Amino acid sequence: MIYEIDSIKGNLERNVPIITQIMVALEKKYEVSVICSKCDIKLFDLLEKKGAKIYCSSHNTFGTSIIKKVSDWYGVRKNFKEILHRIYTNRDILYIGSVDTALAMGKEIMKYPYILHIRELYDTHPIYLKLMRPFAQSAKVVIIPEYSRAAILKCWLNLKKTPVVIPNKTYDHPRKRNIKIYNYDLNRMINSLSDKKILLYQGHIGRDRGIKELIGSLMKNLDDNYVLVLMGQNHDGFVEELISKYPRVYHINHVPAPFHLQITSHAYIGLVTYDDSNLNNIFCAPNKIYEYSGFGIPILGRDIPGLKYTIGNNNAGLCVDITNENEVQQALREIDKNYNFYSENASKFFEDTDLEKLFGRIMKEFD
Repeated sequence: MIYEIDSIKGNLERNVPIITQIMVALEKKYEVSVICSKCDIKLFDLLEKKGAKIYCSSHNTFGTSIIKKVSDWYGVRKNFKEILHRIYTNRDILYIGSVDTALAMGKEIMKYPYILHIRELYDTHPIYLKLMRPFAQSAKVVIIPEYSRAAILKCWLNLKKTPVVIPNKTYDHPRKRNIKIYNYDLNRMINSLSDKKILLYQGHIGRDRGIKELIGSLMKNLDDNYVLVLMGQNHDGFVEELISKYPRVYHINHVPAPFHLQITSHAYIGLVTYDDSNLNNIFCAPNKIYEYSGFGIPILGRDIPGLKYTIGNNNAGLCVDITNENEVQQALREIDKNYNFYSENASKFFEDTDLEKLFGRIMKEFD
């Protein structure tokens, strides 16, 4: 029997791609131990019921200042290593859930057989790219969530093999529309909008993602039948600015994964957009396109490669110039007019990504 140990710096519930890998491994009957900084109690209970063992270091030093970041890395290195040494056996495979985790744990991890999951492109962080190179080169398997990123990082990191592409698809997806929302206040809010068509944006809500441009184009002359719901963490008072400027805008704060999907299931159209501030955005790999499409929710996104060659090419929605009000409004009318066409293609897009098959490809490297 092979065991998988998944380690992730940070709160586990904020790392949907890693939750997916844990779920797939459990479904494939691997014994899974998870080392993380923290884990939401609901997710903790869910994973434990499925058979995972969760080890939280709880060193509690999250923050944005340099001192807190250094303290966080020290906490990960000290506590993760202590847990790892206690539970690891020579039958185990170490799954490193992020570059941050690898760097925090240090070169000692190179003595283990391990998988490295690189979730960002880091094109604006040259020091990170330099530091991560030996960890990527020593990994048995490198996982990247998007095809173009895999080719780019193979070149930048001087890897012998192209990384395995595993899209950020949600594994344990309920697939059923309008599911019950167990949070009383959120259920009450969504029920109050039951006669409206919900345009849903989920993710971090800040000025650096092109949200302002998309919302500006959407809200001009928007039909009264539509409302906009923003679900995610509010940065720098941006939500308040949007609500004060536009009618029919609602905000839901961050809901831990996978329970946020209860809200997602009530959306009519899902929104996705990123700005041009880096290549990581242009070659985006959002898990939200799978969260939307799993419910058959058509997607309206910005015309960039990471979205055009996924949702666009699969007719799971439309990719447009978000600064062009006419184009955005026309796309909205097109999806509304041919809703079943885009909804069915969204579901097919979701189903065509076989996570278990991709997981099997990874594990063959350890045969």
